[in-house]
Amino acid sequence: MKATFLILVPLLIVSLLFSSACAKEVVPKESRTKGEIAVGIFDDLSGPGAGLSSDYVEGYQDALRYFNEEKGGISGHPLEAIVADHKMDATLAVSGWDRLKNEDVLAILSSQAGIVPIITQAADRDKLPLVTGAGTVGQMYPAGPSYLFFTGTFLYSYVEAECDMIEEDWAKTGEKRPPKVAFDVMSFGNYRQLFSKASRMEAEKRGWDYLITYTPLVVADVTTQALQVKNFGPDYLHLHVGDASCIAWLKELDRQNLHPKISGHCHLGAGSVWRAVGPLCAGSKILMFGPVWTDTDIPGVSLLHELNSKWYPQISYRTGNYIRGYSIALAAIEGMRRAVDNVEFEKLDREAVVTALDSIKDYDPIEMGMGYSWSATERDGLRGCIFYEWTENGDQIPATGWYTGRSLPQEWRTDAFWLSD
Repeated sequence: MKATFLILVPLLIVSLLFSSACAKEVVPKESRTKGEIAVGIFDDLSGPGAGLSSDYVEGYQDALRYFNEEKGGISGHPLEAIVADHKMDATLAVSGWDRLKNEDVLAILSSQAGIVPIITQAADRDKLPLVTGAGTVGQMYPAGPSYLFFTGTFLYSYVEAECDMIEEDWAKTGEKRPPKVAFDVMSFGNYRQLFSKASRMEAEKRGWDYLITYTPLVVADVTTQALQVKNFGPDYLHLHVGDASCIAWLKELDRQNLHPKISGHCHLGAGSVWRAVGPLCAGSKILMFGPVWTDTDIPGVSLLHELNSKWYPQISYRTGNYIRGYSIALAAIEGMRRAVDNVEFEKLDREAVVTALDSIKDYDPIEMGMGYSWSATERDGLRGCIFYEWTENGDQIPATGWYTGRSLPQEWRTDAFWLSD
């Protein structure tokens, strides 16, 4: 089936209010419908990470719409989404965050806001729960109060899973020598150090010959990095970079006639990548934290097919990141539902939501086979990941089963460990 992707119209930094996924004028908090529960959605919708974020945001919005229309909200209280665009820009990140905070949202959903340090710091400062796909090690394994709720396995664990996948694939070749593996790492904030160290640790543990190169968050040309990789001659190349960089890499590898086996994390699976390079994606493997559109044997995916057929009959395909956004939003909604049960609606506040989110254990809202878990000392959220593969037709098909991350040694649960050489 040829993939036809929905393109989300970029949203401005001014917050837009959504009710049942329909935009309307911004309503001041004092004038809103009595009894609503406000949820913030804060992502890069028109900047360098928009290709990935737009997929997630569509999933978030549809989860809220589903809960309002099919479940009657939380104990009869409708969910309202307030959406802001930070564009990976520090100034917009501050103003957007302050706008959401002042609108009294109970939690903020974001696929990428956590990679902007100002935002993760603001979550703890303002005691506002941030349910996101990134953040610092200290916030994932906090020694004190933390308001970050990570929605994937810890970054080291999925580097380990990537290397396990490569090792298993290499064994099938029958080669006696170790594989040569190149890692290209996003040079942004602390990610350069963290991913570099994790990749180096895993490659050296396995006795591989390896190369690490670096690509900025916003990049149009990776010729220099590709030439380094070409001189190294890898069997595998793993891309720890954003969707725009994945596009640049796939184009440059084709131009250089360089064909290592490609893998990457969820950015490689964004609809924007297929729209830009099409079949150049074919054969590359994507590390995901949930199912894709063709996994209709999974109840939540089957339900999404039904909902999309009803709500968006013109759309025939959705990305795995859309499904993941939907799943994450349902997990956050479950936290808010428990908070209402615990304290009653009149006493509902952000601290009640934090306490309720910390009670979630192995919660699998779409029955994908891996559930979310949070606690006051472990906020890494999902303990596993799975790989899918791009086909020449633009589908994503299962390539592996679930990889479950191991429990990290205590000394690894600090920023100091990962940011040292």
